[in-house]
Amino acid sequence: FGEQRMVLLARAVVKLPELLVLDEPCQGLDPFNRRRVIEMVDRICRLWAAHIIYVTHQPDETPACITHRLTLAPGDPGTPAAFAARLG
Repeated sequence: FGEQRMVLLARAVVKLPELLVLDEPCQGLDPFNRRRVIEMVDRICRLWAAHIIYVTHQPDETPACITHRLTLAPGDPGTPAAFAARLG
C-alpha cells in the first residue's frame, strides 16, 4: 500500500494545485511507509507554496510543516442557522 499511496500523492501534486487535501494519507500503512508519506508531505511543503489540508485521527502522524490545527470536538453542532449565529 505504501507505493500506491506515494503514487497517489505524486499524481495529486503533478498539476501543482493551490490546495492539496490529504484525507488520512497514512491510514493502513506500516510504520516505514507512514514515515515515507509524512516525509513526502514535508518535502512538498518546503518546495512548493501550496495550502495543505491534512486530515488525520492520529496527531502524531501530522507532518512538521503543518502550521495550523483544528480539532473537532464531539457533540451536537445544532442547526446550520445556530452554527452561523455563533460565528457572528
